[in-house]
Amino acid sequence: MAHVKLTIALLTYNRGNSGYLRETLDSILSQTYSDFELLVLDNHSQDQTADLVLGYKDSRLTYVRQPPGCNASFNFNRGLWMSRGEYFLATHDDDVLEPTMVERQMHFFAAHPELACVATNVGLIDDIGQTIQPKLYDFEEDRVFSAGDYIPTYLDEKLWFPTPTCMFRRDALVKRSGPIVRAAQPRYVSSGDIGVLFLLNMRHPVAMLGDPLLKYRQHVGQESRNVDQSAPLVELVEVAQHLLKKSRRDANLQRYAASIHGFSARFKAQDFLFKNPRQPSDKILLDAVSSLRSSWVRSVQVESRAVDAALPFEILLAGLGLDTTLSAETLVGLDLVEARGGARRAYRAWLRAIHQGRTLFSRNEGLERVVIVGSMFTAYLLVLDALRSGVEVVACVDSSPARIGACVFGVPVLPHAQLGALEKSIDAIILSSERDHEDGIKKMISLRLDSTAMPMISWKELADLHGSSDMFVEDCQPGSTVTESNDTCAIH
Repeated sequence: MAHVKLTIALLTYNRGNSGYLRETLDSILSQTYSDFELLVLDNHSQDQTADLVLGYKDSRLTYVRQPPGCNASFNFNRGLWMSRGEYFLATHDDDVLEPTMVERQMHFFAAHPELACVATNVGLIDDIGQTIQPKLYDFEEDRVFSAGDYIPTYLDEKLWFPTPTCMFRRDALVKRSGPIVRAAQPRYVSSGDIGVLFLLNMRHPVAMLGDPLLKYRQHVGQESRNVDQSAPLVELVEVAQHLLKKSRRDANLQRYAASIHGFSARFKAQDFLFKNPRQPSDKILLDAVSSLRSSWVRSVQVESRAVDAALPFEILLAGLGLDTTLSAETLVGLDLVEARGGARRAYRAWLRAIHQGRTLFSRNEGLERVVIVGSMFTAYLLVLDALRSGVEVVACVDSSPARIGACVFGVPVLPHAQLGALEKSIDAIILSSERDHEDGIKKMISLRLDSTAMPMISWKELADLHGSSDMFVEDCQPGSTVTESNDTCAIH
């Protein structure tokens, strides 16, 4: 059996008639690096997938048809155990690899043999291949995370390694993730890829290349849009808490204990809200959130509680009329820490506004009826804020079938297709995305609208109305004395 350096596993299901699978296959087989075997793992498709794949006459390609009733995790595991390469890349049937992606990754492994995983930045495309966002992440440089460093970075920055670009050193993956990859019928977990990276990074460095080397397609048929989007995050943070307990001597990881517990409070609150549609005054909801508050207080000392991870949970407490655990004075201390990303700065400004008795909508007198794009956790906070301000949220709109039909504190979650019918009765569209550079979202929304004059406002912009003058502390240096007046800041 001939030796190969790399195994590429293409996971596919019912894409034979879409055009996506052919585009993906062509992009793999035309890579500038050619020393690989390609396993096309078909999860028992019921369309023309088999005919399409078997039409390719390339000695590197092997078609594998799985039995019925399997999931994506089974497909991944089967590909790993069938693989012969020293390195293993499992990619998706609706994305497009840039011609040099594999070559760039293999060269990086050659220069850094200690790595367990090399991923790459991606560009975002829509269902017909048009560019939504040229780069998912703005950084230009390649980033290498030493053992233990990726876990706090993910929690701190939400730096997701795009799954279809993750190339693993096979021996490290099998050794560190043995129970997961050996499971006969593994349960599909939508954030399982991040959990695997957590386990790998406990012992090995991992890296992400700064250039976008894959076109990541966003469309309604994506599997990640059709699954539970909250419970996996709870499981993920529980993995981090488990590693925290096991690694009490790991000073780097222990530094992020407060952030890990803060994310736990947030994600558990989010999971409860998603699964238990309630009004804000409902006693069951208030009791559940109060219990999470007590756990958060027990887990983290007062002086360590000012972490960005917990700010959304603190805003939820205030929105439900419960006491926050973070004082205005402690928040000022947090502002002395650099805030990477607009969401982090905006959450800080939002909580500061709450401490000052204001809401995000209090300086927007012209907004009486709005639609929120998105239905994840920030949308819940925006609905509560709107209620306190007398602003009516007509609907939340979302592209995820898993969320459409749900409610956000009684506000219906509708598909994007209904935006056109709503636009004449609203004053603005509020974007609830936590990611920066929302031009791609605005572009997709504008296709649903008749008018080009409809205001589209990010919640971060609403926070900046309070924070542009108040979010002064980024320019303050540790040791400075900060005094605050109505609209000014003095640094002494």
